[in-house]
Parts: sequence; structure tokens; C-alpha cells
Amino acid sequence: MSWRRRSNALSGLAGLVTRPSMLVWFGGLLTWLYAVAYLANPDLPGNSAAAPAGWTAWWDQSHSMTSAMALAHSHLSAELHLYPLGYAVLGAVFAPTMPMHAFFFVDLASLLVAFVAFVSVARRCGMAPLWGCVIFILAVRGDRVLFDQWVIPWSTTPTAAVLWVLLAVAAAHMEGVRRPLLLGLIAACVPLLRPTDSVLAVPALVGCLLVDLRHRRLHWRDPALAVAGAALVVVPYGALHVAIYGWRLSDYMTHSADIGFTLHGLGWKAYVILLDPRDWIGGGMGLVPRLPWLVLGIAGLVPAVRRPVPAMLAITLLIHAILYLAYVDLLPSGFWRYKNVHYWVWAFPGFALLAVLLVRDALAPAGRWLPIGAVVAVVLLLCVRLEPRVARPGESVDALDYQLPTPGFDAAYFAEASLTDSFGVLTNVYQIRALPMEFGVRVLTLKRPIEGPVRAHGLDLESLTPVRLHAAFQLGLPPLPFAKPDAVYGPR
Repeated sequence: MSWRRRSNALSGLAGLVTRPSMLVWFGGLLTWLYAVAYLANPDLPGNSAAAPAGWTAWWDQSHSMTSAMALAHSHLSAELHLYPLGYAVLGAVFAPTMPMHAFFFVDLASLLVAFVAFVSVARRCGMAPLWGCVIFILAVRGDRVLFDQWVIPWSTTPTAAVLWVLLAVAAAHMEGVRRPLLLGLIAACVPLLRPTDSVLAVPALVGCLLVDLRHRRLHWRDPALAVAGAALVVVPYGALHVAIYGWRLSDYMTHSADIGFTLHGLGWKAYVILLDPRDWIGGGMGLVPRLPWLVLGIAGLVPAVRRPVPAMLAITLLIHAILYLAYVDLLPSGFWRYKNVHYWVWAFPGFALLAVLLVRDALAPAGRWLPIGAVVAVVLLLCVRLEPRVARPGESVDALDYQLPTPGFDAAYFAEASLTDSFGVLTNVYQIRALPMEFGVRVLTLKRPIEGPVRAHGLDLESLTPVRLHAAFQLGLPPLPFAKPDAVYGPR
């Protein structure tokens, strides 16, 4: 039996790629790289005498491991399950026998599944399987800190695998290999792992629908099969949720809704996350200076829209970027320090693929002006800078500087503090964020501008008069790589 026929007899995923022996060799290389990075990670439990508990003492990881162990022993008390249950369900398989490493095989399998699915998507974009393998490995392993995010137990790791499988199945569907049951099942797995990422399943589903309508091959059975596939995972998950939380949202969902998303200051957020946060938080670095090839990946969003599969990938990446830039709690201060960069790990191979596709198109005899023009436009955008400037009287304010002895990072970052301006109360973490700076404390506004007179509460700011700042546009040279041993982790 041929490889293609054998793969169709399985899940249909492996049949989306060719040259299985190549996948095995590169998969073996990925497994070795993962194992080495896992065992060498300084935050692995037992690797540091100063912090022997390692990441098992971190907030996210401790709750994920508690939930996994509780599920393994059928303990359904809500106090034991903070986060969405999908990741813990996977870890529960290994928790009883590997309590300190319950997610080792889960994350390794997620990395390998994402790899196979990525190669499938790359092939549907016209890339040879060898190139797909090389692009994926360079994108995930080219930066040590970013590869560590595949190793550290985060729910974003299996989510990355699910997203790439969904894109692979959808790409095959667009080209006539239609599996609506599988499509619905995979799409429904996204919110079970990370509800926030549910919107990322939309481009794949809409893309399949539009292509089916265009080719007049949509049948009433297709949506029914997709719903049935979704029900295969949603129904048991829903039953587990009700058994734990009853007919209410979990505390995590309620807390996440309170923090929420905002389009206020989206341009500023893109600047400090992607380009240069130093003037605003006193340290750190942007993604583009750390990964300069992202310039080509971002520019590749534009020419990708000319073909269905690259367009689906580009739209998914763009929605992801807007979604997380709009997430109130994603700040440059925590991007490296608390490793919030893990929200983006699934996207880096996608941007790498778009970068290679752009270079290929730019070297082609025809149609090269669009990719070249996109690169020029992105480079020009990199010359725009947003710097803090003292605001004029009556001007809206984006930040406040308070002169006082500098507090510790956690003492300021998580302080029970608030501001009251002309429009109401702004609470630290939810609407503002206090950061320690060399001169004292800087308060960033997150959801709206600060207007009028301000009264501070907490952090010994009550009697102080702040310097009022706003974001000012400036033109300058694009930021160059400026990584230093401590710079990537933000202010200390």
C-alpha cells in the first residue's frame, strides 16, 4: 500500500505531506533538540540550587500541574482547577507517574505535530518538503529563549499544534481533500485549550466555506459533519466543566474578562512590543530587533493575499497579532521577564514561511513589485518612533512619572494602587500599570487616556505631583539589534 493510501486510512494529516522518511529524520532532530533544551533549562525543577522547584513554583505552571494531578485522581473541586481544562487533561495522563514532568511528552508531541502540520501547509504554499522542514526548525530553534517556550509547560504549546493542524486540514480542504468532520473537531479543540484563541480558527473555517462556495461543492452534509466533529470534543469537555464549576464561568474566565482587550493605544502597543520599549519601561527589547527577519515576514502579509492558502495563513497571523496587541495584560515589561512571548511562539514559523515566500516572489520574473513595495513600506514604518514627551496643559496623558525612591518590581507591578482623574477611577493591573524606574515609578495608562487633575492612591504617591507624558511621533533610523544579557527581561 502506498504512503498516500496508508495515510488516508489514518487521520488524513500525515497524508498532507510527502517524503515520510524526511519527516522522520527532521522529527528525530527536533526531538533531540527538545530533550537537550528541556534538560538544560535553568528553570527545570532541580536544575537550580537557588530555586529547586523551578517552574513548578510559577503561577501558570503550578496551577496546570495541580489541575492535571487532580484530574488524574478524579478530584473535581473547583479550587483545584484554575485554567481551562484542555491542557490539564493532556497532562493528567502522565501526572501520576511523572508529577514533576507531566507535560514533557505532551509538549514534545505538540512540537512534532506542529512540525508535520507546518510542512503540510508549506507544501500547499508551493514549498518543497525539505524547505518546509528547514524553515520550521530555523524558526523555532534559531533563538534560544523562544525555543525554551516550547519546552516550558505553557498551554500555548498544544494550542500551537492544534492551530497548525487546523491550517493544514483547511489547506487540504481548499485543494479538494475535504474532511469536514475533522475540520470541525480540530477547530473545536482551540477554545478548549485557550478560549482567547478561538477567533484564530475563523479564517480557516471561513476560507474553506468561501472556496467551497466558489467551486459549488458545498453540501448540506458538510456543516452537519463539522458540527458533529466539534461535538465529539465539546460535549465531554462541557460535561467536565459542569462537573467542576457547575453552570457558571470559571474564576479564570471571569478574571480574564475583567482585564479584557482594548484597541486604545494599539499603535503604541505595537511599537513597544515589536520595536523598542526602552524609552517607556527602562529596558527590554522589541521582537523585530531580536528577530530581524520578521521584517520580511511582516511584509509577506501583503503578497500572501494573492493565493488562498497563504492568504488564510496571513489573515490568521494578522488576527493573532491584533488580538494579543489588544490584550491589556500583554506589556513589554512582562514580555521577556515573565516570558509572555510564549503567546507568539506558534506564529514565528508562519512569519518565517511568509518571509521565504516573499523572497521567492521578489526573485520571480513577474509580480515582483508587490513584495518589493511591501518591504519598502515596512522599512519606512520602522522609522516611526513613539517617544514619551512632557504633555502640554490640558493635553491627554499616556503616562505619569512620580519621583520617589524606586520600589521593587513586584511591589510596583502588582501594587494595590489606583488613580482618579476627571472620568473616574483607574486601577492598577486592570486599567493602568505601575512600573519601577530609575527615578521612581512610571504609571502607564492601558485602556483610555488620563484626563484632567489626577489623585493617586497607594505606592506612597498621594502627596506627589507627577510629570505628565504623552506619546509623540518622531522619525528616526529603524531600531538595530541591541540585545544584552539582561536587556531582554525588562526592568529589574
